[in-house]
Amino acid sequence: MELSAAYYVDALWKGKLPNVNKAHTLTAKDSETGKEIGSERCFSTVAVSRTLNPSQVIHHNFLVSWSFPNLYSRNKSKVGHYYSNFFDTAEDVARYGVSNKEDLYLKSRDFLDHLYQSTLDGYILDQINAHLNTFSSSSWFIKKGRFGIQEGLSAERSWGPVATMDVGLYGSVPIAALFPDLSKGIMRSYKELQTPDGKIAHGLAKGLVEIQDTSGRSYRRVDLPAEYVVQTLRDYFWTNDRDYLKEMWPSLKKAIRYILNDRDVTGNSMPYINGTESSYDNFPMYGFSAYVVTLWLAAMNSSIEAAKVMKDRKAEREYQHILEKGKKLFKEKLWTGTYFRLYNNDHGEHKGKDDGCFTDQIIGQWVGHLSGLPELYLKEDVDQSLKSILKMSFESGFGLRNCSWPGDQWYHEIPKGVYVDQANTMWSGVELAFASFLMYEGYHKEAMQVFETVNERYRKNGFYFDHFEWGGHYFRPMSSWTLLNAVLGLNINQGTFTFSPKLDKKEMCILFAAPSGTAHFERQFVKDKQQISIKGLSGNIRMNRLRLSGFNNNQSNVNVMRNGKKLSVRTHYNHQDEMLTIDFRKSIAITSGDQLIVM
Repeated sequence: MELSAAYYVDALWKGKLPNVNKAHTLTAKDSETGKEIGSERCFSTVAVSRTLNPSQVIHHNFLVSWSFPNLYSRNKSKVGHYYSNFFDTAEDVARYGVSNKEDLYLKSRDFLDHLYQSTLDGYILDQINAHLNTFSSSSWFIKKGRFGIQEGLSAERSWGPVATMDVGLYGSVPIAALFPDLSKGIMRSYKELQTPDGKIAHGLAKGLVEIQDTSGRSYRRVDLPAEYVVQTLRDYFWTNDRDYLKEMWPSLKKAIRYILNDRDVTGNSMPYINGTESSYDNFPMYGFSAYVVTLWLAAMNSSIEAAKVMKDRKAEREYQHILEKGKKLFKEKLWTGTYFRLYNNDHGEHKGKDDGCFTDQIIGQWVGHLSGLPELYLKEDVDQSLKSILKMSFESGFGLRNCSWPGDQWYHEIPKGVYVDQANTMWSGVELAFASFLMYEGYHKEAMQVFETVNERYRKNGFYFDHFEWGGHYFRPMSSWTLLNAVLGLNINQGTFTFSPKLDKKEMCILFAAPSGTAHFERQFVKDKQQISIKGLSGNIRMNRLRLSGFNNNQSNVNVMRNGKKLSVRTHYNHQDEMLTIDFRKSIAITSGDQLIVM
């Protein structure tokens, strides 16, 4: 290894690089202790000299490994890296890499191949795959197994907290799908840092053992308790881990109680926002806000289902009452006739209505789609809202703005005191999530237009793997993964898997990830009859029930085969939602190489 700045001079003059190790020249003495320490800058070069004959090809592999055992949190407590549980030195890592090279390569390559074997357009798969790089560029994974994604990065520094709660509403979906234990660990970190009165922090500091902002502002955002509830319960619905639900349930109830006790200013059991107290942290909203309340309704929707599992009848009744009241108020206070307005405030100094058409005005319904929860709004109101958002805020080839107002030519005038223009801005994580929302609601063409616009905008500007919001490699655009779920009309809830594909293609093959494995969902038609196959690719996917669209009442008595063997199942066709339900009587497992066929 050559460590001098002029290694290339040796190559030019001598024709061959010498084997040298000058690591000792890259140290310095600490001015206070006099001990030898690593210097600030470290250069190294690894090279192999070969003589090539005409048309000859050589292959040579380089392996770079590292071990930094002394990882510290912001409060200077030693938290260590997770890999320190398995490796003591960089040499140990290198030896493991060499010994397991083929297996590690094949597993990584298989995942990529399985994604790209999909019948979706290449640019969709590229955009989904692009944001998986954030796992490696931005993650914290400490020795005791806690995990989080840094909110943003730049060449000079990192930005924002780790595992930011409100950003995680969008960006955490692939974490929950691919690494459920890590996702549950994030929620456990927030539970441990919850205040006695139920407040939820905005974000975790580096090290994941304390909150980012200790001034008190971290707890002021009124959307955080609802986001904590829906993400925690999404992880429960997807994993069907009842021990986890039992562990988290008191904390979830406490977060809900905090809103009812401290943030319900008007006595209507709804959270009240007073200015920049949400994920849109420089975008003032007041009173009854569409964004804040839709998340609150989503939290109630999730908590009702969880209360049933916990047999907590009191909580179930209370949350059901709040949900029904909130849905009624949402329509009465916010409906303009074509969309739900930004806010309606009848309390305090900022009284009045704001008719802004906010892109995330009914994101609570999108949250529910991921877990198959009851819909929050009338279908006709959802359709009108989505069409209004597209008409007012989306321009193909440019992007989807966060908010627009009636009469805007394009840009909206920024109010005084607003130092970050979040209304006119396009947040790609919001755009990608909104595209999946459109897909879930059956707007395939429009969803693809939004998705393609984001894809092309970043590609032509040279930041394809590095979306910017508050720093680069931003956490929120990991929401791109949700398009896979949306295209399949996939939701997972306590062992029940629902597939209602939104593509018109008769033949399709699309990767999906359940919290315990990956599989291909395949559809084809044999003699004009639909045949569905679920092919296990990795892990162990456990199913209690399977719900499928595309079958009719005459096909309710279908054949269900697992690895060529007919299963004894119960089937039921629901005329209202036109879904076929297959009950497996007892849980079945789909592992790598398994194939489940419904025909």
